[in-house]
Formats: sequence, structure tokens, C-alpha cells
Amino acid sequence: MGSYDFDSSQTDEAALVLGGGDGPTWYAPKDAPIDGDATALRNALWLATDEKYKEALSSYFKKKSKAVYREEEKDRPASFTREAPVKHVDEPRPFALARDR
Repeated sequence: MGSYDFDSSQTDEAALVLGGGDGPTWYAPKDAPIDGDATALRNALWLATDEKYKEALSSYFKKKSKAVYREEEKDRPASFTREAPVKHVDEPRPFALARDR
């Protein structure tokens, strides 16, 4: 969550050292159906995705609210830099398949 200048992915070092932190209070079940039910699989994937989205949103707003009380740092680096995209594709590898099995 956030922008190139400020995002939610950086950890709060003080909370890690002191053993505290603002973690989520609820975790979505990570079980997936094995019976081929597409609706149940869609529901399981949605719950896991929704949990991570809300966790990132909560982290972003907590960091944003802490920044309100901090002095403006002129030389604070941005959270991310803008870089040109890089694409790398390996040559296909041969795959020996035992067709008789």
C-alpha cells in the first residue's frame, strides 16, 4: 500500500526489538478445498487475499499516522525508486517424460 515515496512494507525496527508490534488480530483459514469445488476455492482465495490487503492497509495507516508527529526529514529517501523494467527469459530446458508411465 502507498506510493513510491511512502509505503507500508518497511518494518518498525523498534517494535521488532522490543517484541511488540501491530500484527493482525484475525487470520483467514489457509485451508483449500480438495474436492474440486470452484466456489469454495474462490472463497478461500478471496479470504487470504482480503486478509493481506487489510493487513497492508492497516500497516500503511499506522505508519502514516506516526509520521504526522515526526519532524519533516528533508533528506529521507523514498521507499522505492523508479527503475526501467527488466525482462529475463531462460531458454527452454529439455524435459524427459516417461510416456509409458
